[in-house]
Amino acid sequence: MNKPSRIVTSQIIGTWLFLRCMTSLVVAVFSPFYPLTFLEKTIALWPPAPDFSAWLNRVFVAPWVR
Repeated sequence: MNKPSRIVTSQIIGTWLFLRCMTSLVVAVFSPFYPLTFLEKTIALWPPAPDFSAWLNRVFVAPWVR
């Protein structure tokens, strides 16, 4: 790969990561208002649950299960 194609590739990856993070944030913010899955209904978004791994799953994975 030459240098311009590396720059384009890094810009594409950076854009994808930015959009992924922003949409994850939006989905995580609105998921408590409209809980659809069992996990969203049982584990609150904030404060973190005593079972930290279940809370991480609820915050990062459950909104995308919709």
